Amino acid sequence: MTNKRKMQLPIIMAIAMGICSCGMISINQSGYAELSEAERARVKECTGAVSALPADSNVYRVTAAQMKEYLGGKGDVILYEFTPWCDGDGCVVPQAAEEACRRLGYAFCFVAIGYGHCDRLAGVECPKLVIDTNAYGTENFKKYCRQFFGELTGKDWSKLQDSFHRFSGGHYVRSYTSPDSIPKAGAL
Repeated sequence: MTNKRKMQLPIIMAIAMGICSCGMISINQSGYAELSEAERARVKECTGAVSALPADSNVYRVTAAQMKEYLGGKGDVILYEFTPWCDGDGCVVPQAAEEACRRLGYAFCFVAIGYGHCDRLAGVECPKLVIDTNAYGTENFKKYCRQFFGELTGKDWSKLQDSFHRFSGGHYVRSYTSPDSIPKAGAL
């Protein structure tokens, strides 16, 4: 590295830290701070059973314990780990994921790992769920996802790698990359 580059590096780092600390970029955060007042008003606590939640325009905060109870009362379920800020080719909006999973014979639910892009939640016939970050004491999505999905699946979240998690009778079975990789229910 040249001397000129060595001198530029601290300046670049200081600028990047300044941008991140003033809220222009939220790295590894849930995204709640970026919601408008109207969007925040639609975020509700799930105070009872997940199965009692309506499929309305609200987004409900849930814990892994609440999801375990919900999944325990179902047969074969695909839980979609929805990443709201995903913009790549492999990203699937919840409505398309729900349609594909139901065609394959599974019950469907999704849990967003963060807030934002509420427009991508439109059209689903199940409650809109998001991980309750308060239950895990952090806004860092990597930390709360590791705890949430660890509790739910018994696996290390960083090793799951896939977004479509299959449960049968409340027990984690395995994960899939996309709806195309999920076999039909009963075909296993």
